[in-house]
Amino acid sequence: WDSQTPHAHSRTPENYPSGGLEENYCRNPDGWTGPWCLTTDPDEEWELCDVPICGTVCGGDMTAPSGGPVTSPNYPSNYNNQVTCEWSITVPAGNKIRLTFTFFNVEENYDFLVIYDGANATAAQLQSLTGQQS
Repeated sequence: WDSQTPHAHSRTPENYPSGGLEENYCRNPDGWTGPWCLTTDPDEEWELCDVPICGTVCGGDMTAPSGGPVTSPNYPSNYNNQVTCEWSITVPAGNKIRLTFTFFNVEENYDFLVIYDGANATAAQLQSLTGQQS
């Protein structure tokens, strides 16, 4: 990432100090479609890397009455691409769950919060949210 040959570029460790550009590995310092790297081929400046996306821990099980905050990975910063978060909130039969959002903003029409009345996606869907909600 610090080499400027055969391609001059601005994706340097100095310009992207938190981009993980210490070695010549595939990275995504600028939030593009996915990890990529510069090539040594003079005719091909860069290429997307076919690397598996590490699973981000996101989701879990919550049981009443304790409740607690539910946040996306990296909150309050942006969350990563291609992350699926699944939370299961269980309360005793006959009780209700109240969800209160202090802040809700996901990429409209690409990212969703779907709330089901049951333990899985075959249960009745109660609500689907996308975009910014107030």
